Amino acid sequence: MKKFWIHNLSITLSLLVVFLVTLYSIGIYDNRFGHYFALMISGISGLQSIVSLIICFYNIKFQTTNMILLGIISTIFSSLTTTYTFNCLFISC
Repeated sequence: MKKFWIHNLSITLSLLVVFLVTLYSIGIYDNRFGHYFALMISGISGLQSIVSLIICFYNIKFQTTNMILLGIISTIFSSLTTTYTFNCLFISC
């Protein structure tokens, strides 16, 4: 499970970096490709946070305390990334 949470954190971080690069280099407001690309990143990040939350609750009895804390941190980080990307896409950045 430790590898799963580490991979989840690294994927979330890479999605956030790609989103920020897209936001500041291509632009998500004036470029149609950049907007759809940012929507795709936001959707992937949202699905990832939902799946990690389900896995965290499903496997909670098989994990140690450190794994539970790593899972909670990973889930919170992916949820914050989803919220940030949603905010930038639909509200304002």
